[in-house]
Amino acid sequence: MAESMETDHYADTYLDPNHRDVSILALRMSSRKRLGMYLDIEAIPLHSGFIPNYEGLSELIGFEFIEQMKFQREKDHTQSLLLEWGNRPELNPTLGKLLEYLLQLERFDVLEDCKEIIRFDAEHFLKKKAAGSSEINPVQDATISQSPFNIDDMKVDETAIMTIQDVEKGGPTYYDAFVCYHPDGDDLKFVKTMIEKMECPPFNLKLFVPHRDDLPGASKHVISAKLIQDRCKRMVIVMSPRYLQSDACDFQTKFAHALSPGSRSKKLVPVLVQYCETPNILRHVTMCDYTRGDMTGWFWDRLTKSLQAPLNPSEIQIDPSNLSEIKMNIDSPSSDLTSSLSSLSKSSSTSSLNRPSAKTVPILPSPKEGGGRNSPGTAPVSDHHRGGAVTAPVVCSSPKEVPPSPTTERKTPKKKDLKSRFKSVFSSHSHHDSSNA
Repeated sequence: MAESMETDHYADTYLDPNHRDVSILALRMSSRKRLGMYLDIEAIPLHSGFIPNYEGLSELIGFEFIEQMKFQREKDHTQSLLLEWGNRPELNPTLGKLLEYLLQLERFDVLEDCKEIIRFDAEHFLKKKAAGSSEINPVQDATISQSPFNIDDMKVDETAIMTIQDVEKGGPTYYDAFVCYHPDGDDLKFVKTMIEKMECPPFNLKLFVPHRDDLPGASKHVISAKLIQDRCKRMVIVMSPRYLQSDACDFQTKFAHALSPGSRSKKLVPVLVQYCETPNILRHVTMCDYTRGDMTGWFWDRLTKSLQAPLNPSEIQIDPSNLSEIKMNIDSPSSDLTSSLSSLSKSSSTSSLNRPSAKTVPILPSPKEGGGRNSPGTAPVSDHHRGGAVTAPVVCSSPKEVPPSPTTERKTPKKKDLKSRFKSVFSSHSHHDSSNA
């Protein structure tokens, strides 16, 4: 009992009783370094077994052995210990406890040299705390929310209401086209002209135009992607040098192209309003050229029809009741065609019958025809007295020459060539008979 009273007397000497409950976090950096100058030095254990430095202080505070080893590895042992202690409310990090532990370690030198800076830090902390509590705070009941509905923000579907028309209609609105453009200069003028042309009779198309139909306060990329994917049939791309410099247009174009990479559904409809370099992903897509003055008369009709066309040709439905009215109108072959085909077949058959042919046939010698010079059916014969059969080429004359048919390219031998051949054959035959005689 006397020992505790003596400890309290020493404690009151070094620290005001009103400062004992002040958090250890009230110590400034300079105060922590000053304490470290005393407690970071190695020391000899006391009779109680505690080491009178940061190691004994960490044991008295209640840190585990692993945590004490961590403090030992740090460069500034005492500073890391005080920082960790201030973040552990279960270890009661107060200035009164620090004073108590230093008295147990018999570090009166530390208490004597550091009492003034510790007292100053405690008073400064209490003044700052009192100033903060004296500020006028608005009266607010903790049970009352700022919103009439208690809604979790992460459970709100931001894509349910995305456009002005959604608010007016009370539900989702669907559009014929999403207009991708840069809202400045000639691009904006063209978009206003397109609105006047296409949203009015006779076309009556519904266009989503950014900066006109979207709601402020939403994530623009999320809303744009949702509209392009689910609410708009196609996307009109207003191409100009300003379009190439717009990050929003670049995102919208690439996202729409990803939905239809082969362009089979004609999702992208580029419109050139001012000459610029065509992006690579649009080079294979047919473009509407607004810069061609000579084609202005066709421009709006082409653009309108491209937006009115169905994305999938299978959407076009045919009424089966109208199929009975469809008749096959196949004309019979004309008389001219029939006559030409018959004449062609006759000419081909005639040419095949009248072709001259050369054959090699056996000819038996005859004594009566031996000296005939003008006999057309004879041929050179040798050794006819021996009864041997001699073969000779015999040309069979044909009737009148027929002009070659269109299907054949065979040429008929000329008359002079035939005469010369017969003459040579008969002359050789007569010469052979005279020599035998």
